[in-house]
Amino acid sequence: MTQPNAFYITAENAEPVAHPLTLEAMQQSVGGYICPAFTVDGPDGHSLTGYVDDEGAINGATLTAILDNGTPLFGPLLITGLDGGGETVPLTPTDMDWIEERLTLVLLASSDRETIDACWRLTLRD
Repeated sequence: MTQPNAFYITAENAEPVAHPLTLEAMQQSVGGYICPAFTVDGPDGHSLTGYVDDEGAINGATLTAILDNGTPLFGPLLITGLDGGGETVPLTPTDMDWIEERLTLVLLASSDRETIDACWRLTLRD
């Protein structure tokens, strides 16, 4: 079995995954052209970057996560490492634990309170 090297978040699930770190595979996972939604310093000395479909919000993708600064992210979110040269690198187990510790499932009621949806809150700042 291949070791997890990325973190994949959808409205239904959030988990470490073994994922090819190629542009084509990342685009397939998010459902379109990738767009970096955030980059933060990770616990293991490199950056962590979250990628979403660059047109997810305008194409009606499901709300997946809300960042601690209030930014909504639509459609699948793929988080990888990023080295000092800007190259995509695998997440370490410490990175994945750091991400898991900062994820909280949030329930959102519609304005008419007829439906309840779930999304993730991702706290990137300490």
